[in-house]
Amino acid sequence: ICAALPVESMLNLFQKCRIVVLQHPHELRRKNRSLPLVELCLHGRENEKRSESKSDPTNDNEAPIKNEKSIGTSIENGNDFVMKTIVGRRFGNDCDASVMRILQNPNEVVLLVFPHPTAMELEEGLALAEKRCGFESCGGGEAKKNIPMGGANKFQPQKKITLIFLDATWKHAREMDNKNAAAGVWPDHLIRVQLTPSVVDADYFGETKTTKNTYDPKTDFVQRRFYIRAPPSPDHLSTAECLAWIASRVEGNPLIFESIMKVL
Repeated sequence: ICAALPVESMLNLFQKCRIVVLQHPHELRRKNRSLPLVELCLHGRENEKRSESKSDPTNDNEAPIKNEKSIGTSIENGNDFVMKTIVGRRFGNDCDASVMRILQNPNEVVLLVFPHPTAMELEEGLALAEKRCGFESCGGGEAKKNIPMGGANKFQPQKKITLIFLDATWKHAREMDNKNAAAGVWPDHLIRVQLTPSVVDADYFGETKTTKNTYDPKTDFVQRRFYIRAPPSPDHLSTAECLAWIASRVEGNPLIFESIMKVL
């Protein structure tokens, strides 16, 4: 894993979005979780010697799972965060204050990635989110250019898309979605999106087993590569894969997806 980590930090690659993961408490008991690998990738090898207690919430000294208060991790970059992991069955007053402010602010653009009868296709939902952020009027074309690892992107949007993921088994994730909805936590301006499998069976480098030799991040759904845990079907992705796929699409930078997938 260490050899596959990016040499430099990936934090500056996230200019248009931030990530919030609501993780079911039971996930902390699993040793085959994918999220710690994402955290390692975001920091890169230059930070691999940081304290284990800060990067691994499974440490025995952490608060007990049943507490379900503000346990988790936060990866900061300047005055904003790149990724926050909140442990609990739903968002609430005990959660990270900055996350709750985002959920409660009608001016924020919040996108939940989870299957639902009212969920839009990914591209439709992202188009709406980008319109609300005003990316098109702020020189969105500049953001589409790839920037190097550890480099800075000149594109500085006025607001970011907050991507929310539910990290749990499918049964628990559905329960978490329902609990947040019943508690009125999901904002009225929430954009729900879901991924739809492509007819093309593409691997993470873009090679395909059928008719294409490159993948289009806007249309092609890459099947899972994280084989440690068995999903309900081959079309289901781990949280890390889904996160990497969509963040790469929002930022218009395939380096995000490729870098995380190398570790998985």
